[in-house]
Amino acid sequence: MTMIGEKIGEYIIIEILGEGGFGVVYKAQSPNGKLAAIKVLHKEALENEKVVKKFFHEAMILARLDHPNITKLFEFFPDHDAYAIVMEFIEGTTLKELIGSYSGPMPFSKAMNICQQVLAAFAYAHENGIIHRDIKPGNIMIDKNGAVKIMDFGIAKFSSIVSSETRTTWKWGAPHYMAPERFHEDGVVDMRSDIYSLGVLFHETFTGRKPFDSTDTIRVIFSHLNDLPRDPQEYSKSIPKYVSEAILKALEKEPNKRFNDCREFYQALEGKKETKAAKKARRINQDDDTLIVDEDLAEKVGDLEDGATVLVPEEATRRAVRKAAGKSRHALYRRIAIIVAVGAVLLVGLFFGRNLYEEYIFRGSGNMLPASASVKGKEVTGGVDGRRMVQIPGGEFTMGSDRYSSEKPVQRLGLAPYYVDKLPVANEDFARFVKAAGYVTDAEKAGFGMVREGRRWDRVEGASWKKPMGQKEIGQADNRQPVVQVSYNDALAYCRWAGKDLPTEAQWEKAARGPDGNSYPWGEALPDKKHANFLSPQGALAPVGEYGGGSASVYGVFDMAGNIYQWCKDWYATGQRAFQDPSGPADGQKRVVKGGSFPEGPESLRAANRDRYPPDFSSNLMGIRCACTEVPKGAGTN
Repeated sequence: MTMIGEKIGEYIIIEILGEGGFGVVYKAQSPNGKLAAIKVLHKEALENEKVVKKFFHEAMILARLDHPNITKLFEFFPDHDAYAIVMEFIEGTTLKELIGSYSGPMPFSKAMNICQQVLAAFAYAHENGIIHRDIKPGNIMIDKNGAVKIMDFGIAKFSSIVSSETRTTWKWGAPHYMAPERFHEDGVVDMRSDIYSLGVLFHETFTGRKPFDSTDTIRVIFSHLNDLPRDPQEYSKSIPKYVSEAILKALEKEPNKRFNDCREFYQALEGKKETKAAKKARRINQDDDTLIVDEDLAEKVGDLEDGATVLVPEEATRRAVRKAAGKSRHALYRRIAIIVAVGAVLLVGLFFGRNLYEEYIFRGSGNMLPASASVKGKEVTGGVDGRRMVQIPGGEFTMGSDRYSSEKPVQRLGLAPYYVDKLPVANEDFARFVKAAGYVTDAEKAGFGMVREGRRWDRVEGASWKKPMGQKEIGQADNRQPVVQVSYNDALAYCRWAGKDLPTEAQWEKAARGPDGNSYPWGEALPDKKHANFLSPQGALAPVGEYGGGSASVYGVFDMAGNIYQWCKDWYATGQRAFQDPSGPADGQKRVVKGGSFPEGPESLRAANRDRYPPDFSSNLMGIRCACTEVPKGAGTN
């Protein structure tokens, strides 16, 4: 019997997405027009206690997770005699379908981007005490913008401490992707079992082939237990050795020989080792594993086998009150400590006759930042635009990476001291320049700008710095957003008006990654939403300085990853660079841009990432940051 056009709860069914022995998944529309995927158990399946528990278990897992690469739970409710899980609807393709669409290995950069997003998701899940146990390409969606979404947590395991162990059999899950210990009746399963499954998944993603690819299930199980996997480089010469080695380490038979966690795996996939500081910074969520349900549902489910607790609302409220009482005492102590600390800072400021208010308020868009930001060099304000700049000390630093040919080679280079804008140029700064200089941008002259939505570029008539998307004109609320739809020519004109210049690529990269070659401006920690604006294909630009100290490089330069790309002075070229103060070739066709942008994934946020565009190219992803070798005229130190 069809359900098309009927309702489940408040959701109107549009079509069937898939159906199995225990249930069906529908595409549906909410009252506000938003699409959703609804998973409903067949009535016959309600007689199977294990299936019902598995269904409730998945809802509990999804309710606990909030990550851009994991499918979101919208609702969970009874539907007549059945139950419904309402999740976000993902328009795209499964990784299984994507791998199958290539006659051989998919492009290396595409495979790497997918695997990095997958690892970011599982690092988050593991650190929140969840082991998936059913990792396979069919449970991973790639949406139309290239974002990865992990699905199907139906047989995932709770553990209040990530390293805690569980025991399992292999009757649930896909044998091709299971760790050897899954096939032992008394096998110990922890997050390293997921890491083995990820090793299988990545082997297939990079090469197009599973490490053990027999159609005979018994043969596959035997291979997982006894055979060594083939080196991925045998299937694809484009795979770097460090990527191949990382996959093979994940596929070790003995769990203690694999990576300890996904962050360590991520670093190895990049050809790096995780720093002690990054390991120290991790937090494990050890909150109670609790799902709050109505009384009739609680009677059906009871306490789940994982030790997770099901509470009716009244008991949940009582527990919450008790928990809040404990937290409030700690919160009071924290507030007292903060008040004492602030008071001490103000007294020190008064003692030295310093006006602390001026540390927070400066002229110009780049000057509404707390003085507590970590700055190793001195800061100055001045020049025609009166914006804050940070001094970058002279000396050597590491530039480039081994990941892509465009980023090679890795070199130690020397730079003389210089200054760089603390923040990208904002709309209000650019407006002052346009008014003072009577400047007309390349996009305004051409009558159009390029607009990227998701992975698609469109030529949009009327797009300019005043109308970044070609329609709505920027208003007062957008003054602190970074100016975009500016070409290299426009960026250079602004910097020269301000008495400055564009940074060379080497200057930009040193300011971003520091002298030791950090992967990201903030260090080695994987990007998340406290660091930058990224993985937001349909999202908006964030104001400059929005991410504060979370985005800061070792020198205290902000917003050098995500949100917008920034023009550099160099013509684009590859290969060896001059050792001292390199500035690229004397001529070329395209100029370098750095920094990544809001629709892109964590791969583009790496400080070594680079791209290039013609000097007159204008888009909604490119903006400006200035640099100079001398203190701008009229500047003052802070």
